[in-house]
Amino acid sequence: MNNGYNGYQTSPSGGFGRNRNGGYNSFSGTGYEDGLAAYSRKTFLWMFVGLAITFAISMFMAYANGGYYAYALVYSGIYYVMAIAEVVLVFVLGFRINKLSPTAATGIFLAYSTVNGFTVAPILFCYNLTSIIWVFAVCAGIFGALALYGYTTKRDLTKLGTICFIALIGILIYSIIAIFVQVPAMQIIVSVIAIVVFMGFTLYDTQKIKRYYEMCQGDELMLKKTAIISALQLYLDFINMFLYLLRLFGNSR
Repeated sequence: MNNGYNGYQTSPSGGFGRNRNGGYNSFSGTGYEDGLAAYSRKTFLWMFVGLAITFAISMFMAYANGGYYAYALVYSGIYYVMAIAEVVLVFVLGFRINKLSPTAATGIFLAYSTVNGFTVAPILFCYNLTSIIWVFAVCAGIFGALALYGYTTKRDLTKLGTICFIALIGILIYSIIAIFVQVPAMQIIVSVIAIVVFMGFTLYDTQKIKRYYEMCQGDELMLKKTAIISALQLYLDFINMFLYLLRLFGNSR
């Protein structure tokens, strides 16, 4: 469960200047709007590609041959190696993006999506196929509505991102404690909080697409890399929201 990189900030004179109502004024003009639209499409396309890879692998591992592959993945110890690998990949992409080429950044994102497919498989193995499809559809609907609002709103969602990040730290701390102390009632409460947190991140990260574009406008190399970063952020928002929704509403096999 990872989210968010705040390495890129809009400059004081950038396209998201505050207006008198506390919101943001965006640049205007056909050239700008066309460029932003193309950049946004590329970002969401990469997110969809990452999700497609992850779910294709995880569903195959969880259901092919009666779920044997997911079972073997955990009990062979490979699962834990992959879990560490995906953490390394996401941190490399997040914190070394300035030094990576667009091709390398894309390759790391695709590698992360692939590895995450293996680590998600044992979770999906625990739920029946009907509930997985149903929860995925619900998650897609929620994500789509939130992304639309986050992309079109004029309100500054920076504070929301900060609140969600603090809440995420709390969830991570609880997850570590829960390894040693299990409190069933708390698991439900934390799952609900986590869903709300990743809903907030979806709003915030969608709005950041515009900020990335405005800060890097004219720098095609950096735009290619920030599109991958944005795709990763949105990918993580969707995956985490889906998994917590599945935990609450999924039916076990």
